[in-house]
Amino acid sequence: MIDLFDLSLFSLILVFIAIIIAGFVHGSLGFGYPMTSVPLLALIIDLQTAIFITLIPTIVLNLVSIFSIGKIDKEVWKYWVLFLFIILGSIIGANLLIFLDADTFKLFLAGVIFFYLYTQKRKLVIFSWVNQKQKLGKVFFGFVSGFTSGTISVMVPVIIIYAFEVGLVGSAIMVQVMNIAFLLGKGMQFIVFALNDIITYKFLLQSIPITLASLVPLFIGMRVRDKIDEENYKNIVKKILFILAILMSIQYFI
Repeated sequence: MIDLFDLSLFSLILVFIAIIIAGFVHGSLGFGYPMTSVPLLALIIDLQTAIFITLIPTIVLNLVSIFSIGKIDKEVWKYWVLFLFIILGSIIGANLLIFLDADTFKLFLAGVIFFYLYTQKRKLVIFSWVNQKQKLGKVFFGFVSGFTSGTISVMVPVIIIYAFEVGLVGSAIMVQVMNIAFLLGKGMQFIVFALNDIITYKFLLQSIPITLASLVPLFIGMRVRDKIDEENYKNIVKKILFILAILMSIQYFI
């Protein structure tokens, strides 16, 4: 893991620009902090460090997002099976991240982003079984999203597919379900990292400026959420993600 304090001033500025962009995206959409920050940071620093330094900021941002829209709706707890398997998948994924070379997951991250963008372009009939077998759907999507969260800190593509299939998209509880899912994934990462002595005083110290730099644009994004053209904004985010995925794929092979 790279020490942030050892980075050049230029690299450090780029890191904070990436963090600010990700915070704004999360605030304006209600989710997407790791999905934006990790690929951006992976172009500046190694993937493992990108995942580590965004761990605590992601937990804080998810907590703010959950409680910013009021009391947790009782309907959210219908998804307890999904949450349970997110925990399991995250534990397994986080352990793999520690013991394997994180850069091997860079191509996996690019692939997950491409898959997400493809599913946004056309509805996949291969997941139409989810409505008929809802418990199995929660087990499958819970574990897979937890695993991708544990290894590459990105579960949005998997959760979005599930949300579309069960009619969560556009519902009042969608932001809460997604942020609880993200919070559980990152919470398990935190526990696994702590058990493996990764959560140190220096780790926590480095997380403070990253968290603060994420919170300011988060609140700005929340304030403009209802004022922006959501469709155009989403299209811009998708194009950025597409470019990032291409750059990471190239970076992996050179």
